[in-house]
Parts: sequence; C-alpha cells; structure tokens
Amino acid sequence: MKKLKAIAIPLLILVGSIGIYQVLHATKPEPETKEDAARPLSLFVESVRQVDKTLDVQVTGEVRARNEIDLVAQVSGRIVRLSDAFTEGSAVAPGEVLIEIDDRDYRVAVASAEARVAEAEVRLEQALADADVARKLLIDRVNPTALALKKPQVAQARAALKAAKVELQRAELDLERTKLTVPFNGRVKSRLAGLGQFVTPGTSLGRVFATEQVEVRLALTDAQLRTLGKNMGYVAQSEAEAPRVIFSNAMAGTTHHWHGYLKSVDAAVDSNTRSIYALAVLDNPYQQDAEIPMAVGMYVEASIAGREVSRATLIPRSALRPGNVVFTIEEGVLRRHLVDILFQDDEFALLNGGVQPGQDVVVSPIRNPIDGMAVEGRHLDASDIANGHSPAQDPIN
Repeated sequence: MKKLKAIAIPLLILVGSIGIYQVLHATKPEPETKEDAARPLSLFVESVRQVDKTLDVQVTGEVRARNEIDLVAQVSGRIVRLSDAFTEGSAVAPGEVLIEIDDRDYRVAVASAEARVAEAEVRLEQALADADVARKLLIDRVNPTALALKKPQVAQARAALKAAKVELQRAELDLERTKLTVPFNGRVKSRLAGLGQFVTPGTSLGRVFATEQVEVRLALTDAQLRTLGKNMGYVAQSEAEAPRVIFSNAMAGTTHHWHGYLKSVDAAVDSNTRSIYALAVLDNPYQQDAEIPMAVGMYVEASIAGREVSRATLIPRSALRPGNVVFTIEEGVLRRHLVDILFQDDEFALLNGGVQPGQDVVVSPIRNPIDGMAVEGRHLDASDIANGHSPAQDPIN
C-alpha cells in the first residue's frame, strides 16, 4: 500500500502540472504584431521646363590663314639686305621691302635698254624723214611701190622701237623684282634666307601669311548640320546674316574667347571622313581686344549659334537614360517615359514630347529601376550643393 502511494503521488503531481501548463498556454494573450512600412527610395529631382532656346553646335578645328604665300626669288643675285621685320612672328605691312637682292646688274640692264629705246626712236625719225622725201620725189609717178615710198623701212623702225620698249619694261621689271614685298598686312611664318646668300629664280626665301582674316574648317555630323539649320552649299551673303561663332581656347590657365561668324558650308561630303565641313572666319585676329590673338595653328573650340526653337521641353542631361528613357515621380511612385529628343549636349536635353512641363524628372542614378516602385523626390537646393551632394554622387538614400 505504501509502495502504491509512493508511485501514485508523483504521477498525480506530474499530470496536474501538465494540465495547469496546458490551461495557461491556451488562455495566454496573443502578442501584438506591428509591421514596419517599407521606406521609399529618396531621389533627387528637377522640374521640367518649357523654354525658347537657340541651339548651339559644339565643334573643334585648327586655325589657318586665309591667305598664306611663299616668298620666292624671281631674279638671281646675292641678298644684300634683310629687313628687321623679316623675322618669325614679326608683323609686315603691304609694300614693305623684306629682302633686297643686289640690283647693280639690273640697273645697268635698264640703262642699256633705255639707250636702245633712244636709238630706235632716232631710227624711226630717220625712216619717217626718208619716207617723206621719197613721197615728195615720187609725187608725179603713177602707183609707186611701197618700197620706193620707204614704207617697209618705216614699219621696221616702228617694230624695232616697240621691241626696245618691251626690253626696257622687262629690265625695269627685273630691277623691281630685286626687292621682295607682300601685298597685305601679315606675319612672317618662316625665314629661309640669309644675308649674303646667292639666290636664283624659284628659290624659296620664307613664308608669310595675311592677318586680315583667319579661318577654321569645322567637321559637322548630319545631326549637327540639322541643329545648325543650314543646308549644304550655304554661303552667307553678309556678316550680319551669318550665324555667330564663339571660338575659345585654354592657354596659360585662362580660357580666351573670340567672336567670329560662319561663312559657308561645303556643298559636298568629304570622301575620307564622311563629314560635312563648314568654314568659320574671324576678322583681324591680331588686332582684336584680346590678350592673346587667335593665332594661326591654334586648336580652338567653336560654338556655332544654330536654329531657334520655341516652347521646347527642357530637362537636365542627367535625367536622360539610355534608350531615350526618362523617369518621373508621380504620387510617390516611379514612372517610366519614352521621350523624343530634339537636341542634347553635356548640360541639358530638349524634348519634342514624352513629359510635360512642371513634372519632376529624376536626375539621380537609379539601381534596378522598376516602374511603380515607391520613391520620394527631393529637389536639389543650395544647401545640398554646399554640402557636396550632387545627382551623380547621391543615387540612393
């Protein structure tokens, strides 16, 4: 009996404990559940604007002289004088003598030619006098011959005088050619002659270019020509009607600008590059009010004023995605739009449709964008810029 009690009492206690646990477990209150809402992605946005804008075409090219010539000797002789202006980079004026060749032989030739002209004039006068005497002597003779009237002798004397005058002109021209000049305001590009050097006709003595105008050949693509709004073969009738061109070049830590104009567009496509070339010019590059002239040989960037567009949709260039896609934020969700691009450069894009003025376009990069995902937009203000934030650096919050 005692043994039965010793076994039964622990079992009753165990069963009671299990029963109490089950009752407590069944009657315990359910824990309150709370679901955290997903935080929307924070993106920088900018508003779409509608603007009237002049489209610019950005191209580059090398400055070259519109007129550049070789100084070439036309007579032989020894160089006896070189002008101080005949130095690389020096300015030269029209008619300024740059090189003088020994002219003594040519002066002698002129004097000799002048003597032959005088002699021929005397012979002509003598022939005319003889012809007058013959005409008087043969006045009663019927049909006297031309030879009897001294007409061939007079003709011969006239021809001899004409030939003598031509020889005098040639001698004077050779004398004039001993002094080498240029017919324009210019600069010396290279000097190949030395004092005392003997030269012959055809010897190159230097190179000079004109400074009244320089030009830049600019290669255009089809899209750039369309933006320019000019047809192939275009020629500006006057400077006033020509598109403005702003040339620029960074030199010595400073960007310099010069203002020229577009003169023409080629009427043919270059067979090697498949580009269409335009010609931009700048007048008096060495006399403009600039610290540094737009010098020949300089490589410059050219901004050409193209056609004007009105009521075009403008967005930042950073808002344009591959495939001509733009993302907007509408009622807290991301929306994808396919746009028609009218023009774009490094700063902005002009659209012909796809988004409306006043909409907020996303300018931050987006990783794995999904149409309809929850996002919130934040306009980039001055404080963001001061803190070093930018659309490209802050894609996600």
